[in-house]
Amino acid sequence: MLASSSLLLLRWRGGAMTAARRGPAGPLPRRRLLCAASRPPPKPPPTHDADGKPLPSIPDATTLFKISNPELLLDPQKRSSWKLVAGVVAFFSCYLTYTAYKEGLLTDGPEQLQQQAVEMRREAEVQKVLPDGRLLMRDGSIVRPPK
Repeated sequence: MLASSSLLLLRWRGGAMTAARRGPAGPLPRRRLLCAASRPPPKPPPTHDADGKPLPSIPDATTLFKISNPELLLDPQKRSSWKLVAGVVAFFSCYLTYTAYKEGLLTDGPEQLQQQAVEMRREAEVQKVLPDGRLLMRDGSIVRPPK
């Protein structure tokens, strides 16, 4: 049964089973149960050790959620949010510029790009290179190689 001196009574009331607690002097008034003094709040965990050094912080679920949630990081009212956006834009701009430079798109002018396109088209149409250096095209014509 119960370890304390109170007794637990079960009653059938309105189609449902209810529990009523009975103390040593009779049923406890409902008001006394609702207005009982609350327990004091628990002591906060220590923040410093015996030497006075701060303890390392323990990441909890709230901290990890705040770190990994982009909606909390990007607040348009904060300046730090716009710095993050500017950093991402600057990174990708530098990456695209570097890639275009390595591909040769920045150093060549539009005329040189068109000339490369014509040469690539001509190379695709070449069927065979003749012994004297002339080119046999797919349509059967023979042309001199560009100088």
